[in-house]
Amino acid sequence: MTYPYLKNFATKSNSIYYIKSGIVAALLYSKKKPFLCHIYTTGDFVGIDKYQDDVGIIDYYMLTECDYEIVSDDQLNSEKYKESFREFMKTFLQEITAYRTEDYDKILEYNLEKISRFSNEIEGIPLSFVKEMGIKNDLDKLLEKDKVVLENQVYKIIK
Repeated sequence: MTYPYLKNFATKSNSIYYIKSGIVAALLYSKKKPFLCHIYTTGDFVGIDKYQDDVGIIDYYMLTECDYEIVSDDQLNSEKYKESFREFMKTFLQEITAYRTEDYDKILEYNLEKISRFSNEIEGIPLSFVKEMGIKNDLDKLLEKDKVVLENQVYKIIK
């Protein structure tokens, strides 16, 4: 199964995505391996990595059906988006700051918890996505530590 790729066009078009509904996974590729760095949910803005040296460095994949709109940089100052973008950035930066002190295992756990809390469509990360993205070993480590279960071809957080 191939997961739809939400093209990171942001650096070329001066725009980002506003997720109206759905779950989007962000993967960052290092020299060593892929890293599932963040889960975006309804109300989030995707593509803000373009503000880091004007380069889109993260790949985004839709884990569920997504409804989104393209928001130009100029629109972020409009009444429609200003407050929600500010709130998103506040939460996003708190999450990213917390990640700096955590092992990758903890970040994966948090991302699985986030999917569980915010999605009505999926309960975790599908095995097919995990294999396709090359992060199976990371999820299997959590499985060995009894932090997740693999049930119905989906890695789910143990609550």
